[in-house]
Amino acid sequence: MTAPYDPDAALTAAVTEIKNEIAQVNVKASLLAALNIGILIGTATITKDIPPHPLTYTLGAAGILTILAATAYTLLAIRPNLGGSSPVGFPAWAGMTADEIRRDLDTDQRASLTAVLAPIAVAKYRALRVTVHLDLLGLGLLAATGGIAPLV
Repeated sequence: MTAPYDPDAALTAAVTEIKNEIAQVNVKASLLAALNIGILIGTATITKDIPPHPLTYTLGAAGILTILAATAYTLLAIRPNLGGSSPVGFPAWAGMTADEIRRDLDTDQRASLTAVLAPIAVAKYRALRVTVHLDLLGLGLLAATGGIAPLV
């Protein structure tokens, strides 16, 4: 037998889930940022061994630029979003007096918090998705550069 629906518990669960998703995407984005930095350092280390040829330069530059673009998208995913024109919670409290904060805390803000945080979480995941696509493309270009280098 299932427990009866509890809207209060559902609101609490929704806020918790969204906060967990935002934390998870931030961890993933941080790992991808570290990966991108590692790729760029590794590329800089081995490029001295690649023979100068317009094709290897073109492919290598395209790969590096793609990894740099992925790094930029990673930073966009990590970038704090404080709720824009309708902040809820601590971003809203930053401009309030102590009395205004007490009044704000007297009201249930979970639905508002969910409405503000859900689009932030989705935007972070979309940026992370673009990052992964750019990383795969950049790695492919760099691998092609390494594969073609001995042939030119």
